[in-house]
Amino acid sequence: MLPPGFEWRPWLDGPALYLRGQQIASITPLDGGRCRVCLNSNNARTMRYQFCRNEAAAIAYVERWAAKWEAVLRAGV
Repeated sequence: MLPPGFEWRPWLDGPALYLRGQQIASITPLDGGRCRVCLNSNNARTMRYQFCRNEAAAIAYVERWAAKWEAVLRAGV
């Protein structure tokens, strides 16, 4: 479950997570059903990537990340 103020929106071929109108994570589908997660924790200065077996796993991963780093993400946006 996402913390208040975080929201999923469509982005290119997959969903993206936004906070206060700023994209902080995106999910891109890959061949074979796998997905690439791009985490942007502080305005593109630090990009981190994670690969997941499918979109549902990618969404769950991003939601856990957002919950864990909520205070840091809010401070950076």
